[in-house]
Amino acid sequence: MVRMIPPELNEMATSRAERLLFRELKAQLSDPYIVLHSVRWFAKVGGQTRDGEADFVIVHPDRGLLVIEVKGGAITWDPDCDQWTSRDGAGIEHAIHDPFAQAERSMHLLVDKLIGSPETCGFTWPYARLVAFPENLVRNLELPIWADRELVIDSSSLSLLTGQIAQAITHPGQPGPGPAGVKALLRLFRPPVAFAPNGLAADLSDERAELLRLTDNQLIVLDALRQQRQIKVQGVAGSGKTILAMEQARRLAAEGFAVLFTCFNKALARDVDKKLNPQHGDEPAVVTVRHFHQLAEELVAEAHLSPPAGTDLWSSVYFEEILPQLMIEAIEQLGPRFDAIVVDEGQDFTDIWWLALDALFRKPEERIWAIFYDDNQRLYQRSTDYPIAGPPMLLTRNCRCTRAIQIEAGTYCPESLTGQVQGPAGRPIEQVPIGSGGLLGALGGVLERLVHQEGIGADRIVVLTPRSMKATACSDGTTAGGFRLRWEDGRPSDIAVRSIHGFKGLERDIVILVECERAHVETRDALMYVALTRARHHVIVIGELPELVHRDPVG
Repeated sequence: MVRMIPPELNEMATSRAERLLFRELKAQLSDPYIVLHSVRWFAKVGGQTRDGEADFVIVHPDRGLLVIEVKGGAITWDPDCDQWTSRDGAGIEHAIHDPFAQAERSMHLLVDKLIGSPETCGFTWPYARLVAFPENLVRNLELPIWADRELVIDSSSLSLLTGQIAQAITHPGQPGPGPAGVKALLRLFRPPVAFAPNGLAADLSDERAELLRLTDNQLIVLDALRQQRQIKVQGVAGSGKTILAMEQARRLAAEGFAVLFTCFNKALARDVDKKLNPQHGDEPAVVTVRHFHQLAEELVAEAHLSPPAGTDLWSSVYFEEILPQLMIEAIEQLGPRFDAIVVDEGQDFTDIWWLALDALFRKPEERIWAIFYDDNQRLYQRSTDYPIAGPPMLLTRNCRCTRAIQIEAGTYCPESLTGQVQGPAGRPIEQVPIGSGGLLGALGGVLERLVHQEGIGADRIVVLTPRSMKATACSDGTTAGGFRLRWEDGRPSDIAVRSIHGFKGLERDIVILVECERAHVETRDALMYVALTRARHHVIVIGELPELVHRDPVG
């Protein structure tokens, strides 16, 4: 049986002509043919970025590939003005492009894409194209002299597709890409996307299975990322923004683009770099991953620039204004170096940061932007104008946290942006009083219960505080209940402690929230929203959650 990708069409989103051809291809072709519907891509051709698309791509391991351009309705061609038209079911006439020129262009762009992409460049790709008019009889249609009737599928030949496709896709003496080549093509155009499970305790396994499913919402965004060069994605916490951002960066790199992934959070950048660039030996990074200030400092150092004398290198003015301006000067000296830039945590970027990043594009007219953000997680008193016009795509479903966590976190953010509550029910937020043993005594008791009684690994737990490492009672090396607290990576049995600011964008199965009462009132709601949504399954609060400040919506 032929493999159809996707297995079925969305009848509301496709034309009658495409549905007709899809059904006949599915009925007539057999293994090892693979039929892909609605394929879109970016390609680098002669140093230029080109958009490519094909209604159908048929691939065969021994014969190569076939591009089919489909036109529906009553088709006519006016030779006097070289104009093609299609009349729809309502009798309305529409101007359309020359389908034969479209098929040829798509075919060559597709081959250029395969030759230029690292995954597929090592295979041989014999190619051909056809034009399909499933609702027309071609013998009744006057065609231009360059339009070969052998390239045409019409209503009379719909029942004869097997022979026509075999004839078109057969190239004597030319080997096909083979099974490995076909797999590489599918990885390029239809890569698998899944959340990797993390081996949770047995009693959390059902929740894990439900939370790991990709939502339809995310799949729509993935398709949009493939089709649009510039896109903003606004998503609630837990909606998969970082995963989608990494997937976009990985895809673009696999297609031969020089890609930068950047964010605000240093710890998030480290985590993303490990996942995108699992390097072995001296292998170069697939994607350049840097948090913004690391990127700026590296460029400034490479250009041998220095801040003005007397600058406080730990001040907010230095990080927010002086360093980005030095970065722009460095890029003017060093030159741009990226084709595509993917930004996570975009709500934390300022206008001058966007200007600095924009200067990194090799060809501004062909820039590829993907910006992911959540204004509910804006922990810094900054405003920003994103460098992409128009409304964002929305991710409104939290697919990381249980419903209990989502509902509690939603009370700390504007109602209009809380997202759709879904996922497993989970357990209510647990609040543990601070007894005579103080904060560390209460924390030690919770850790002993989680690890020794409930079987939760220490690496599945994080302690979050609104305080810094120097200001918290949970300082580095302190012990609680026989467990050592560490602010950096330590032994597997150690318990990680992080500031809420520093853990933004990351997640753990269980979050223990401490020192909530010491959160700064101006950002307290946002901090609580971020802290609660770092947990996949359960939140334990030592003490009490603070009252709401009821901040106004932002962004």
